[in-house]
Amino acid sequence: MPKIAFLWPEAEFLSLGLPAPNNYDVHFGRAGIRFEAESACQNADYIISPSGAGNIDIALLKMAPQTKLVQLTGAGYDNVDQHECARRGIPIAYMPGLNAPSVAQTMLQMALRLRRPLTLLTKGGEEEWMSARADNINGRELSGQVGVIGYGHIGRAVASLFLSVGLEVVCAKHGDHQTAEVVSLPMREVIATSDILVV
Repeated sequence: MPKIAFLWPEAEFLSLGLPAPNNYDVHFGRAGIRFEAESACQNADYIISPSGAGNIDIALLKMAPQTKLVQLTGAGYDNVDQHECARRGIPIAYMPGLNAPSVAQTMLQMALRLRRPLTLLTKGGEEEWMSARADNINGRELSGQVGVIGYGHIGRAVASLFLSVGLEVVCAKHGDHQTAEVVSLPMREVIATSDILVV
């Protein structure tokens, strides 16, 4: 039976209520805990790991000489020894853009919190709240220009969200990224003219 090394906490996987795949021997081990990852990867046919969590390096790959695939559950693959995988003909699969919506939403949330620091108004009791209001900490609405440095999956998702709330969006020139909604400018100009900068 083929063996899958799933470098993820078993309890977390089981809490999702998903069944383990039939006809596979699944071994769990947390990617960031080296001895668990080594134990799970011993003679594995397939390695599944979160992107950026723990290294799938040459030493780990040597423990699984018949590995046919390294599958990452995120957008990046910097934690995998790409040279060793290429040398052995092991494909590395990943999920580009997977986290773009959540990162873009976090950027919008951060911009709102910077412009409207409501958490300062809710941290204390009524006295602190009144004092904060007296200091005119009510915040301002989002307005102006958003500059996006990096216009890949995440940058495009960020631009889309900020456009949807009525802001002007520009991106730093890198290739031909200009669209009808997002103008591409030299990076120095993006930095100098943007009210909000997303990197």
